[in-house]
Amino acid sequence: MIIVIDPFFSKESILRTCYKFADKFHFDIRMINDMYSITVEVLDATPIDSNFEPEFKNTLIDNELRVVIEEKTKVVKDALVCAALREAWSESSDEQ
Repeated sequence: MIIVIDPFFSKESILRTCYKFADKFHFDIRMINDMYSITVEVLDATPIDSNFEPEFKNTLIDNELRVVIEEKTKVVKDALVCAALREAWSESSDEQ
């Protein structure tokens, strides 16, 4: 099976999606004519379910949204982690 994906999707979200299904499938990802071409092969003799491509694409959309949200909230996340570590460090220094 070959799945063609628009380059609108990031390489990271495509890799995350392939990783989710890596226990059952092998993926070969190539860029052909400015589109991602993903060849899907099963790891055993089980045929690929007809619902696989829609499930793959839905998971891809989910992963793309996660990548976008992570990028947009990175500064806030980093600030929260720094504040928490600073507070934990300050508390451990006060105890000594």
